[in-house]
Amino acid sequence: MADRVTEPRDAVTHIEESIAADARAYTLRLDSIFNHSSGSGFVGFTATRNTLAADGESQEGQPVFLRIYTRTRPYCPREETLHMLRERHILSLVSRVPHPFITALHFTHVDDTRVFIGLDLEPGRDDLDNHIRSRGALAPSAARRFAGEICLALGHIHSFDVAYRNLAPENVLVTASGHIKLADFEVAKRMTGRSGDTPPPPRENSLCGVPEYLAPEVLLSRPSTEVMDWWSYGALVCEMLCGVTPFVEPPGQEQEQGETDAQPNVSDLVRKIVASPIVIPTHEHIGDGERALLRQLLQRDANARLGCRPHGHRAVFS
Repeated sequence: MADRVTEPRDAVTHIEESIAADARAYTLRLDSIFNHSSGSGFVGFTATRNTLAADGESQEGQPVFLRIYTRTRPYCPREETLHMLRERHILSLVSRVPHPFITALHFTHVDDTRVFIGLDLEPGRDDLDNHIRSRGALAPSAARRFAGEICLALGHIHSFDVAYRNLAPENVLVTASGHIKLADFEVAKRMTGRSGDTPPPPRENSLCGVPEYLAPEVLLSRPSTEVMDWWSYGALVCEMLCGVTPFVEPPGQEQEQGETDAQPNVSDLVRKIVASPIVIPTHEHIGDGERALLRQLLQRDANARLGCRPHGHRAVFS
């Protein structure tokens, strides 16, 4: 499936055609409202998908997390349509080989007014952002485990020539079993142009994601590859180890007494990422080894950044 659509109406037609292969007989029972996000254009439910068995009898499947996008007639707004297309396309691609640390796509379907995307349901899940906000820096053992699992997940995504482009704590789910799953592939993008064993060349990227975790080349609108994800990974690993990224002041230093949840100035944030000396925070969880790793990941020269081609995630994991 192409990941670029020029007209909204064409995009909806593309959705219907690409999902037709999944339109086997089924019913959906909406169990309960699981989550609501007006900003992303969808409402989430838990649901159970019933399929027809070989003998024609209905059989109940496993519960899923159901993202429901509402279509407006005669067509969806262009941005919502592109989000639906991109998420469905990328998830179907990376789910060809199931990965334990990535939210799996179970099915997609479209009717006259809605588009359904059925994903893994993780009872008791939380996201890493809430985890860090409520507990602060993670225990070193937990930070190492999560960092290793995120590294393997990114390696799997990159093996399909896909840049995730949205690595931030709120998109890392922490399951009830204490492991992570990457979620939210709305802005992930297929890097086109592979020739045999030669990977795709750098390409222009739109500005998307959480500014605090964006690589310098993204903020400067320069062509990039999936190596942008390793910068985001470095910022996230630093936050897991000490509670903040290198680009914001620790709580209590950047705000006056009595103020809470102060947001960093975006222009200052961008300046720190693209131009200012990068200062790794001092923290008991950051030793010489961790500091060296973070400096290699937070390398402004994308071609010298840890995780760049040809070694990729294997260099990071080692």
